[in-house]
Amino acid sequence: QLRAETAAEAAAEEAQAPFAKGRALHSAVAPDRWCVSWKDLFHLRRDVAKAIKAGDIEPTGRDDFDPKDRVYGPTIYTICEQLIKPVTAQAGGMSFALMLHPEGRPCDLFVTHAWQEGGFEFLDKVLFSWPLRARAAWCCMLALPQNLDIGGMLRTPSDSPFAAALLSAKYMLVVPNRRSSIYTRLWCAYEAFLAYQSDKVILTATAPSTPEIARALPPTLAMIGLGALVSLAWPLAQCHVLDMTFACTWYPLLLVTMSCSRNRWRLCWNQVGTFWSAHQLSLLCRLLMADETPVLMNYPEHGLLVYTKWRDWMVKKAMSLLVFYVLFEVDRVRALVWQREARQLMAGYQGSVRHAACTEASDELGIWSEIGNQAGRVDRSIAVLFRTGMSSPGLRAAVELGVNVERMAPSHAFTGMLLMSALPFPSDVDGENINTAVWMNGVLTLCLALAYVYLYCRLPCDAQIFSGLALQKILLIVLLPLQMAVHYAAREGAFDRQGLSLCAECLVQVGFLFGLPAALAGIDGVASVPVIGRGLAQLIVATSARKAVGGGDAVPAKRTRSRSSTTARTDGAQSEYEAYASGTEDSDGSPRRSVSSSSLGESVV
Repeated sequence: QLRAETAAEAAAEEAQAPFAKGRALHSAVAPDRWCVSWKDLFHLRRDVAKAIKAGDIEPTGRDDFDPKDRVYGPTIYTICEQLIKPVTAQAGGMSFALMLHPEGRPCDLFVTHAWQEGGFEFLDKVLFSWPLRARAAWCCMLALPQNLDIGGMLRTPSDSPFAAALLSAKYMLVVPNRRSSIYTRLWCAYEAFLAYQSDKVILTATAPSTPEIARALPPTLAMIGLGALVSLAWPLAQCHVLDMTFACTWYPLLLVTMSCSRNRWRLCWNQVGTFWSAHQLSLLCRLLMADETPVLMNYPEHGLLVYTKWRDWMVKKAMSLLVFYVLFEVDRVRALVWQREARQLMAGYQGSVRHAACTEASDELGIWSEIGNQAGRVDRSIAVLFRTGMSSPGLRAAVELGVNVERMAPSHAFTGMLLMSALPFPSDVDGENINTAVWMNGVLTLCLALAYVYLYCRLPCDAQIFSGLALQKILLIVLLPLQMAVHYAAREGAFDRQGLSLCAECLVQVGFLFGLPAALAGIDGVASVPVIGRGLAQLIVATSARKAVGGGDAVPAKRTRSRSSTTARTDGAQSEYEAYASGTEDSDGSPRRSVSSSSLGESVV
């Protein structure tokens, strides 16, 4: 028996002998530096496709994938067994990350995922959703040495490479898959616990929306072309009729488009708005290139300079509306992609991380000993992630203050429209004479626009979305109605040339002056303002009148609940989340509607 044991130990040492280089490298490099770059993942996707084509990665009984499929592909298990392990074994047994970067790379992004997902599905989502400021990412299948004893690295969860990498990362990227929620796995739940505890920004990875956008843009471009063709049939001498019609209809049309909650109606009104804006813009361009004498006969009370200024203002308004409808169509498609990812992230999730499963019993005991009574807080953090596609310290603080952040999704349409409105008027320069007051006011508008764009690019994701929503609300409620009134008054000759320019520029400046403080303060900063803060933050992020007034769907910070001795749970916060997720009770205990995966983002604005 002693000889047999000695022989087994010798065989084990002999099997591990070729991997001495890998063990030494992982001992020398800190675990939080076992990272790969965006380019590494891009090349890995290409290498997986080549390996499938060459027959190096083949279907198995556990993973019967289609070799011709380039959307999902083989699972991470299969890629690891048939590609990563053989390649890293030949290199010395280190991980795939240290094989590419033996000195390691600082961790900016931590990727959490489940191994049953398709390899192409996983890589495409990570590549598409990679944060701009992240240089290197820590991913378990690439960071851990698959040929070495990984179990020894995971005995104590808080001292594991997972914990070290997550604590040093700036972002955590959650990758949904088509099979089940990653939060049915206990290690993913533990990573959510660490991210919550260390105030990390949690982002949801989405599949590339480029194919869907490419399919949606041809109808939009067709409506632009149709609008231009129809405008060619309209006589220029009668263009004042369409001018008046456009002046009275562009704002109501915008409101109707924004109020649609169903995807089909949003698509329909987007196309109507695109056609109408393109038609008016094409007609105005014809005016710029044609003899305007027949047109001026319909404006006998106006001077030429007033008419010129009003015409240029109309051109810019039509251009900004056309930009809005095109970007709003892109936002609509991206919202559909986000809804799909939200459904995947919720599939199989039972309302609490307490239901998450773990393969190793020792890992389960170690993880729960660290999570302890914090499961309810982790559940609320995951709930914010389900609703908005991200979970940041600011969003979590706003939810604790009572703000409902459901369906708070990015929209660049209003920002694009406001930036288009900041362009200068061509008629501000009359020959060699420049109106100094108008010119200086235009320079101020451009400076505010550039300052907003610079600040927007440097903000975290949640602050970007909140500032965009702030611009959306100030435009819809205040600035666009005033612009419509100015538009009508200018046509009737109520403004001279300089007054029209100054008034139009001031309205644009108000929009940027409102968006800049909102961007700097963030949703939590606005919500924490005494008396009016929560209501103002709720108004900015609301997607309906009911939420703007009450915001009744926010997850409450605390709530007590009577429980019988037979059904008592160890964590009141878990019960609170389950009541919310099941849709049976509101924050005050009253009945409320269900929040299902299909209702998440029914309309995302």
